[in-house]
Amino acid sequence: MKREVQKGNQKLMKVYKKQNVFEAALDRIRYVYDEFDNVIIAFSGGKDSTVILELAIIVAKEKNRLPVNVYWIDQEAELQSTADYCERTFNRKEVKPFWFQIPFKLFNSASFFDEWLYCWDDKNEDKWIRKKSEISYKENVFGTDRFKLLFPLINSWIVKQLSGEDKNSGTINGLKCDESMARKKCLTSKGAYKDISWSIADKNDRKKNNIRFSPLYDWSAEDIWVAINKNKWDYNPYYDKVYQLGGQISKMRVSSVIHETSAEHHLMLLQQIEPETYNKLTKRIGGISAYSKLLEDVRVKELPSMFGSWEEYILYLIENVIKESQKEKYYKMIKRTDIIIEKCPYAKEDIYKDMCPIILANDFEGVKFENLMGKFKLKYKYDLK
Repeated sequence: MKREVQKGNQKLMKVYKKQNVFEAALDRIRYVYDEFDNVIIAFSGGKDSTVILELAIIVAKEKNRLPVNVYWIDQEAELQSTADYCERTFNRKEVKPFWFQIPFKLFNSASFFDEWLYCWDDKNEDKWIRKKSEISYKENVFGTDRFKLLFPLINSWIVKQLSGEDKNSGTINGLKCDESMARKKCLTSKGAYKDISWSIADKNDRKKNNIRFSPLYDWSAEDIWVAINKNKWDYNPYYDKVYQLGGQISKMRVSSVIHETSAEHHLMLLQQIEPETYNKLTKRIGGISAYSKLLEDVRVKELPSMFGSWEEYILYLIENVIKESQKEKYYKMIKRTDIIIEKCPYAKEDIYKDMCPIILANDFEGVKFENLMGKFKLKYKYDLK
């Protein structure tokens, strides 16, 4: 059944099937297991990871392929509730754990001055947020110290441990379309594997068949919680605490507390939810205390009276807030919006207004910016043709 959904001046077409999302996800995971010799679950300790893991266990049990291979890159600046939940998960008999507590650097979006958290570095062992687990891998043998570059390298390494060589592999994650416009675009266009839209691969991974699959791509946050509740699955209790404090279901995210897309939600509640973790973080990395005292997110709703336009304001922010070594990165972001502004000049001020929280959230890695570009392209798509 097809249903046309109207949203502003956009027409979005959704296709509804008789099969519910739960059964559809199981079928998708069955397909991945049938196609690949090695299947790996990317785990974060969040709600989506919970559902992916539990569904994978169901399928692996059907196909006599237990235990399930599960990996987590521990970013150190994690919630204690996340670490506890991951430890429970990795001690399950259905799970073969790959827990990485290795040295790497993570950009700190909570500060414009203390840029990097050097996770698990031996020089600051006395300041670590918590001790390393006995079952974790502790040595970085992957040739990079950047977090986002670790994933394909770790995936290939795990496959070699499992099969003795870098054979074909499929990684299953919990990405969903409703999390961001960038993910929606990525997961509903031509895919990396046999034109399956919910498959993704970096250019360098296609030849290796190191493909990432997102079987939950059409799930909503409500679908996630219905599945967890109905099946009485274990999950991260952080969500309960945030919900009790008035947190929105759609904005609950588990990741490093200094991540670009989670800092504004984690840090403002962290002192109430996990005061011990909060105290350790303030000693470990800069910006935690100041960021946590913001009354709401870093969104400027009205143009300050001393500026004549949003363009003037964001240029001021870049020149006076951003470090000299990072300014060029933000100017390149602005340059990328020109392709839209040239065809839609009436949208210029709205676009620059939306750029403000990108700068104020210190989105150096461009995660929030990519989501914003996806939103712009969808919002103005008819005028961009």
